[in-house]
Amino acid sequence: MTKKPKLLVITHVLPFPLSAGQNLRVHYSLLAAKEDFDITILTFAKSENVDDVRRKLQTYCNIAIVLKSAYNVNNKIDKVINKISAKIYSDLTGLKESNYYISKKEFTLNRIKSALKGEHFDLVLFEYWHAWHLASYFKEQGSRTICDTNNILWQTYKVQYDKNYPSFIKKYHFNNYKSIEEKVWSKFDAIIAINREEESYIIRNVNVNTKVFHIAMGIDISKWKYQDKKNAELAIAYYGGLGTKHNVESAKMIFSDVLPSLRADYPNLKYYIIGSNPPDSLIKLTESDKNAIVTGFVADLNETFHNTMIVLIPWVGTYGFRSRIIEVMASGTLVICSKDAISGMELEVDKGLKIASTPVEFINKTLQVLKEGEASIQGKFAREQVENKFTFENTYVKGFKEIQKWIVK
Repeated sequence: MTKKPKLLVITHVLPFPLSAGQNLRVHYSLLAAKEDFDITILTFAKSENVDDVRRKLQTYCNIAIVLKSAYNVNNKIDKVINKISAKIYSDLTGLKESNYYISKKEFTLNRIKSALKGEHFDLVLFEYWHAWHLASYFKEQGSRTICDTNNILWQTYKVQYDKNYPSFIKKYHFNNYKSIEEKVWSKFDAIIAINREEESYIIRNVNVNTKVFHIAMGIDISKWKYQDKKNAELAIAYYGGLGTKHNVESAKMIFSDVLPSLRADYPNLKYYIIGSNPPDSLIKLTESDKNAIVTGFVADLNETFHNTMIVLIPWVGTYGFRSRIIEVMASGTLVICSKDAISGMELEVDKGLKIASTPVEFINKTLQVLKEGEASIQGKFAREQVENKFTFENTYVKGFKEIQKWIVK
């Protein structure tokens, strides 16, 4: 039997719990890589959680190395010092506090050397670019290095940046962050892009020797049950994690600017707001409307989607990959979303997916589907798109097999 290449995965994101996109990304990546690599995972956890994290990681790898967190400590004085240091670092550099604790506290070169004890790896996979300073060390050891960007982070930064900063400071911080992120891509031997637009952008901004792979966020299709919409409720939904302001504002926009016009024709139309950590402001906004239901976190979304005719997803920004769109479509539910939301995702419009940019367009597209009874046929098209393009096998497994061939050739 041919010996598998040895893969070291350096990650601050764990492959669990499976309630967030970044955890799912790592979860599926590790399961796919396990078919072709012997995996060692290097991560960190609070001291009281080290043993539990190590035990849970055994499912994904041959060896799990879990360091005691050097940043998230129990000593109150050290905790305060770490927080202050991270804030100063962020204010001076424009990088985020996560850049500080990952690169300056958790994944320092001395800690990595001590943990690995001279072990050699054929490939080192970095989840996100934060620990890029280690790439040169592994290259010197004869390892190839690859970074899964998870998305182009400066694009997220541009949308989410703290608006309370004076504009000249904001501009400096943003430009510095963008410049550093794009420069460090070329420190790795290869980069993994999450969508086609980001793949093209990265190729244009790395040196000619840096290989770029594309691995979209697929799903385990067996967990999403297709059901025809003939017996679905007269209901629409918004779906997205409600711990972020961006998603909360989208859910509120549908409630305030879209739903009233829809109810002029369909007075009993229900509106489900699906997502974890809904804020009090959203609950208060909808509490007087008996047909507007804020579900909170839903463990099994199949039934919720099956009782929903259409899911609306307004979105601003062309970064990343909306795996929630793929999940909804896998259940056989039509998605109406912004063009930004599917940027680079290779989804075909009018096959279980429609595009809208303004509240008026969301209203008109939704009414068209309801009045013409399109939900069933569009739901069927949606499921077929996912089956053809976004299964675990067609994304993660295919991608890591390409990486394995690159390593062994």
